[in-house]
Amino acid sequence: MLDKADFDKILGASFIEWVFPEDISKNNMEQYVFIDARIPAEYEQEHIRDAINIPIEVLRQKYAELDPSQEYYTYCISDSRGAAAAFLMKSQGFKVRGIRGGLSAWDGPVQHGGNGIHYPSEKE
Repeated sequence: MLDKADFDKILGASFIEWVFPEDISKNNMEQYVFIDARIPAEYEQEHIRDAINIPIEVLRQKYAELDPSQEYYTYCISDSRGAAAAFLMKSQGFKVRGIRGGLSAWDGPVQHGGNGIHYPSEKE
């Protein structure tokens, strides 16, 4: 099994695009879709405001529900699941960046609670 450091070295450096939290404009957050790749219980504790929760374990099953013209930012508590989500999405042609440091480094608005997994739908 690859640990985070090995993953970053082998795949991440050459394929994943990263963005630092301080480089994301907090005034125009509605132009991006934030994907929280953690499990629902973690998402409900705290997440980036208006982020959708698509756990890394089910992300592949949700590609069809995502808009390929949208810009995405993926994250978890640090880097590992957010990086994996960015890698998977980028391999499918999505415009996506991983948030370096994840929620632990996030300096913008957050929310607490939620009603479990929030998947994007065609109505949104």
